[in-house]
Amino acid sequence: MSLPPSLHHRPTFALRVPAAAESVQIRLQQRLVDPRLEVTWARTPGAAAASDRTETHVLITFRADHRHFWSPWLHLDLQVEEHQTRVHGRFSPHPSVWTGFAFGYLSLAVVTFFALVFGYSQTVVGTSPVALAVIPVAVAIAALMWWSAQIGQRLAREQMTQIRALLEEALGDAEPEASARSHHLAPHVQA
Repeated sequence: MSLPPSLHHRPTFALRVPAAAESVQIRLQQRLVDPRLEVTWARTPGAAAASDRTETHVLITFRADHRHFWSPWLHLDLQVEEHQTRVHGRFSPHPSVWTGFAFGYLSLAVVTFFALVFGYSQTVVGTSPVALAVIPVAVAIAALMWWSAQIGQRLAREQMTQIRALLEEALGDAEPEASARSHHLAPHVQA
């Protein structure tokens, strides 16, 4: 079951490039040159150390002078497959923004759980379950957080589209995977 694109918190896509991973790495390092972008390469934990080119994780974001609170961060993983490379991408907000939202949702879930337990306890002992009044407030706060995340995605969409276009231009002959979850970032990728 696939969620509608508006419910995706971190839009994901996958591309297949008919080239070896080292060739894709070199292509990306040479072609992903844009004065607005910050490109960081890292070695994926557990990657084979026998090769000189073990950087299989790429983080692409805008430089600080082009970045705003909702600016996207694109995480790419290069995975070697038979005679081709699978480029798996996931957009997300700044890690601290993403962590803040995750912590907020977790906190609301814990508060709701304890309100339910306390409200049930109040009902069992025969008093008015006033603790249950916390639950609609927690649900309203969660809805507000979700709504602000949707606004943030809309504010980040232009930059997401720019990064995706630069990536596809750098990769050249990449083909989208049919099972990728898209967030309307490219017209040829279907959700």
